[in-house]
Amino acid sequence: MSNINTDIPIWRRGDVYPADWPEWLRAADIEWCRAEIKEDGRVIWHDGMWCDGHWYDGVWYNGDWCAGTWYSGVWHDGDWHNGVWHKGVWHEGTWYDGEWCAGTWRNGHWHAGTWRNGEWRDGTWRNGTWCNGTWRDGEWYSGEWKRGEWRDGEWYDGYWYNGNWYAGAWYGGVWHGGYWRNGGVWSTRQRVTRA
Repeated sequence: MSNINTDIPIWRRGDVYPADWPEWLRAADIEWCRAEIKEDGRVIWHDGMWCDGHWYDGVWYNGDWCAGTWYSGVWHDGDWHNGVWHKGVWHEGTWYDGEWCAGTWRNGHWHAGTWRNGEWRDGTWRNGTWCNGTWRDGEWYSGEWKRGEWRDGEWYDGYWYNGNWYAGAWYGGVWHGGYWRNGGVWSTRQRVTRA
């Protein structure tokens, strides 16, 4: 990503912690990083490899997140491999696996995992389980939809169990139940039921 500040020195596992690092950042399992701490104490992560730990707030620009718990903050880009996301804003990047509990997804690529609740605004969903939340737009390729609101987008395949469909294009998959509210394109021979 072009916002990576390469003027920030690289910290590597085994180096002395910078004096301004908060305790939660020191307690994390980090292989290496390029991070700075603003005057208000907010962490700005420019790049690096986060192996495990608890992220409490700040801005993430790029890097690999391998495991851990994200409590709050803004994610701009990078690869999320596993862990639990509690709240915050995701702008772009690739989600490989993990559990999303709440927050706003603006764009990116979702490969697998469990979506508990939140707002999906755009992006590509490859597979996983959607438990609840609001889908505003994007492309759904496979997975299980348990309940929630589908506002717009394109559905290509997967299992829909319950929820409210307001608009968009349905091209394939299995519809078990729920409400088709206003319409859109329905183009499949695989549906089971449609309310």
